[in-house]
Amino acid sequence: MMSAGVKIRRSIIAVAGASVMILLAGCATADLSVDSAAKVSGTISVDVGKDSLAAANVTTVDGFRNVIQARLATTPGAGKLFSKAVYTANDSGFNVTATYSKASFDDSAKTYARVVGSRIVFSMDTSIFDPALLGIPSPTPSPDATDGTGAIDLSSASVTITVKFPGKLYRNSQTGATRVDSKTVKWEGTAAELGVVTASSRRK
Repeated sequence: MMSAGVKIRRSIIAVAGASVMILLAGCATADLSVDSAAKVSGTISVDVGKDSLAAANVTTVDGFRNVIQARLATTPGAGKLFSKAVYTANDSGFNVTATYSKASFDDSAKTYARVVGSRIVFSMDTSIFDPALLGIPSPTPSPDATDGTGAIDLSSASVTITVKFPGKLYRNSQTGATRVDSKTVKWEGTAAELGVVTASSRRK
């Protein structure tokens, strides 16, 4: 029979494992606007905790850049979106941010904005935000966590996508969505939850 002390220790380990899962997963943000010609402006940004890269012995921003660029070279879709990204470090981790000014997004990057008749249509596959896609190694699950909380699910990265359209919103995917105003929609969740987000609006 398991002692109370052992149960408490295992509970603490399980909670710690869950906390680490969130830290390791990081977060991703897209803040975009689409004009009437379906050109996209704004930023896409991914933050990753330094502990996430310990398994790859990455401790500097140059090392972070090398890990991500090596992986992006084998993933053309995400590679295109982050082709002109800026890499930085801070006290808690690393960041990669891509900035766009009237850019064309198409299917090759799992993301597109296009004119369809009298509407603008936008789609983004949120798997581009999965840190695993960016080459972040998955840590080994803790052997002390027997209920699965020690397993690291990198798809649990928190994702926030905000898209402002040139005209009034017509329709959008509902999971995690909030209509900020008549022209703007925001999705919040994880990549696993959100999947492919879509929205359309009038051109003007």
